[in-house]
Amino acid sequence: MTNSPDTDAASALERQVDAIAAAALACPAVAGLDRGGWQQVATYLPGRRVVGVRIEDERALVSVVMAAGASVATLEAQLRPALAPYVGGRRLDVLVADVAVNEPTATAATSPATPPGRRDGGAAAVRDDAELRR
Repeated sequence: MTNSPDTDAASALERQVDAIAAAALACPAVAGLDRGGWQQVATYLPGRRVVGVRIEDERALVSVVMAAGASVATLEAQLRPALAPYVGGRRLDVLVADVAVNEPTATAATSPATPPGRRDGGAAAVRDDAELRR
């Protein structure tokens, strides 16, 4: 049994989006991916969505939380070469949606699983639909 061209394209998109998210999160200047503002930055895939990455015909948009102490120049110097192999020749736009802050230690009000400075409660960049319905 062979896959249809649509299935192959969907699989390629899924691999591309996952690679972009992983490469962005591997950059020290990136504290996390973010859904962006009123126009959400996300890619909807079968059974899940990848927050912080949106692929369009002519551009790839990545929305990040910049790590505390990092500069925009450092962020750009890390992200552009890290993501270039995965954007398929598209223009790469980076949105700095938030900046993480240093917090000394977790308190009773802060879950240990919540990275300091995250405003989304430490939610993973990749969420499945069941989590979203909660």
